[in-house]
Amino acid sequence: MKRPSRRMFAKLGLAALSTSAIQTASAMPQSTVGAEGRLAARPGAVRKPSDRRGEFSLAEFPQPLVFVPDSVDAKKPAPMILLLHGAGQRAERLLTRITPAAQARGVIVLAPKSASTTWDIIRSFRGDEIDFSEDGQRLDASLSALFTQYAIDPQHVAIGGFSDGASYALSLGPRNQDLFTHIMGFSPGGLIPFADEARAKMFVSHGRQDQILSFTNSSMNIVPLMKRRGFDVRFEPFDDKHVFREEEITKALDWFLG
Repeated sequence: MKRPSRRMFAKLGLAALSTSAIQTASAMPQSTVGAEGRLAARPGAVRKPSDRRGEFSLAEFPQPLVFVPDSVDAKKPAPMILLLHGAGQRAERLLTRITPAAQARGVIVLAPKSASTTWDIIRSFRGDEIDFSEDGQRLDASLSALFTQYAIDPQHVAIGGFSDGASYALSLGPRNQDLFTHIMGFSPGGLIPFADEARAKMFVSHGRQDQILSFTNSSMNIVPLMKRRGFDVRFEPFDDKHVFREEEITKALDWFLG
């Protein structure tokens, strides 16, 4: 894909974030996601049903983690969220924060780990080519593995994230609206422009005192841009710093299921 111009990112107010060395690839099912980030995984027939509940690793490699609420009924499709961590964060840390709300509402949460310290397209904020393939393939394989074991409600499939994970969700989600019905960005830094028409619903929250990623960027750039593109956006500003809070998690999940 074409490298984004500096003018494009300046207009959107996108944040430049760091990356580091790539980790060893996981032993996950093969995926063929290309640079454009089009995912192939879709919920459907459950070929290898699982009765596991709670938090556990979905595959041999320690990631992705998954949380399956006790209330999930194998015969009834459940809502699910693909949850993406921030730069340098551990997936389990983010999963721990959302688990109580997910348990109370019967929402399955898939929490993968990026191949590097942060998600691949964040490098594009620094001038690299736009390329979703590295982490896109890992996410696609993780979703495929989940969909073979659990019945998922196709009307309630969300992608969300915090910080860099929010930027990735706001970039990958619109490119895959035939999969993701809802997109959540908790304190995002920016997004990669896309050409797809708006269909999914969108939730964005950001702390007014955020010391890491600009609140003004969300309130004055990201949210207005998404509204102009036709998205149904719920924006939840709050008085705090760069944090993933219970209050916004609860609001997002209730919005997701409403």
